[in-house]
Amino acid sequence: MNNHILIKTALVGLGAFAFAGCVNPDVIDQKMLTRYQEQMAKTSPQARVDNTAQGKLGLLQPPGAPNSPTLKIVKNAEGKATIPLSLEETIMRTLANSLDIRVTSFDPEINRQEVIKAAAEFDYIMFGGFNWGKQNNAVNSTIGGGRVDTTGYNAGVRQKTITGAEQQIAWTQTRTRDNTSSLVKPFQPAWEDTLVYQVRQPLLRNGWPEFNLAQMHIAQVNLKISNAQFRQKVEETVNEVISTYWLLIQTRRDLYIQDALLRRTQETAARMAMRHDIDATKVQLKQTEAAVESRRAVLIRIKKNIMDTQDKLARLMNDKEMNLISEYEIIPTTPPITELVKLDIADQLLTGLRYNPVLEQARLAIEGAAINVKVAENQALPRIDFIGSAGLQGLDQSASEANTMLRYADHANYTAGIEAEYPIGNRQRLADLSAKRFSYLKSITDMQNTADQLGLLIRERIRQVQTSHDEMLAQRSATDAAQAQLDALEATEKFRGTMDPAFLQVKLQAQETLANAQRAEVQAIMDYNSSMADLSRVTGTTLELQRVRIAMPVVMEEQAWPKKQPKEEPSDYLKGILKSTSMPEASGNSK
Repeated sequence: MNNHILIKTALVGLGAFAFAGCVNPDVIDQKMLTRYQEQMAKTSPQARVDNTAQGKLGLLQPPGAPNSPTLKIVKNAEGKATIPLSLEETIMRTLANSLDIRVTSFDPEINRQEVIKAAAEFDYIMFGGFNWGKQNNAVNSTIGGGRVDTTGYNAGVRQKTITGAEQQIAWTQTRTRDNTSSLVKPFQPAWEDTLVYQVRQPLLRNGWPEFNLAQMHIAQVNLKISNAQFRQKVEETVNEVISTYWLLIQTRRDLYIQDALLRRTQETAARMAMRHDIDATKVQLKQTEAAVESRRAVLIRIKKNIMDTQDKLARLMNDKEMNLISEYEIIPTTPPITELVKLDIADQLLTGLRYNPVLEQARLAIEGAAINVKVAENQALPRIDFIGSAGLQGLDQSASEANTMLRYADHANYTAGIEAEYPIGNRQRLADLSAKRFSYLKSITDMQNTADQLGLLIRERIRQVQTSHDEMLAQRSATDAAQAQLDALEATEKFRGTMDPAFLQVKLQAQETLANAQRAEVQAIMDYNSSMADLSRVTGTTLELQRVRIAMPVVMEEQAWPKKQPKEEPSDYLKGILKSTSMPEASGNSK
């Protein structure tokens, strides 16, 4: 009867092994973010071959993504390369090539491996061994003995289960040759087979899935946090690209405005030079000459600003066809939005609370802190472990007979017991539990604080959008008024036929006022578009608003790239940018 009980116990143990199995971290994110990182890992470290005449500049030549369509590069009459770029294509190329994004993209994969590592704690472990020994000891006995030769083999499987149980089943076979004549069965050699199942199951501390799966759950939370951080970095980079794109349009428009101002001033100076022998004084000549040179200097500075902004955009894009050692000029082709966008504050607040990646990280931090509290609560309990074992033995003068005895369970044994432990006062674990609870409350407070700050940022960005649009309309009126003032002064000049120093100063100032009003209007337009992009960054909807999925272009097909859009008539303020693909040079001379 006992043998049948033992056999059933062994079968239960084997069933426990099969049922426990290996833990599969089935929540691993295999979405586009992970695929992006995996694709990037295939091309990193990046090979940057030096094929430049200058030598040793290969690090400044990014390889680019293999799926990126070739850029459209246009050569003007002087042979200078120009690259027309829409905002959508700029964003797509940035997502495919940006090193800032690529650096952060490795973090989700690193944390994904931590999840697998935590799950591996419950994997089966196979073990086995062989031993051989010989003893030849002198004994104080008339019946001899003292010489024992042993050869042993062992094999088995052990595993830690999600309940915290440490179980193993092991088989051993030992061959013994002993010259002791007092043995009950003096057969030589003696073969002994054993099959033993052992288990230690924590009943309180260190027991049950909530505690034993905690590390894997924390690793899964960290994986989600790294994905949120990756999305945050992607949206920040895209937002920076959008702002830089609008800044490039603004600086190019500044160049057009300043060039037009310089030409007007040169025309005024030329008319004054023609009247030098009639009624123009030296004061007037020098007055116009100073205005020309001052405005020429501003033009030089604006050209430098254009190249700085272009280089910044190229670095963010990191495209293989645009690098710091090639000469080219980027021509933005997407006109900014000037229509008023209606924004609902409540809707924007709800969107931000739902999608903002920083708030998502705060929520996940609470989830991780709650797991730590559960772990600390478990560790504060007494340690009470159940210990049990069941085994079969076979012993005979041949290996086959010993194995037969084992299979028929002729000799069986089992043990069961309880072990307990509890530190007096338990101060260390109770203090750790208190600290974990405070950390949990801190994480909740931190999320509430983050939510309040997010709400403040969203309301501020909405006001910025509305203010920028109103400012744009006001600056447009100011531009019209400045243009009307200059037209009136030019009509008065034609009527009078002469310009005294005071009138000349008024005219030069009117020219400057018109240019400043035009710049202010462009600045308000770009602020309006940048503020909308910044609002989408705060609400966590940058990629959705730019019609770009979280999927990176490098894992997308060719048709995922933006198609050529039908040509649209640019607005008036963009005509100066799109009129020519080369930066205008100051014409004429003031002297």
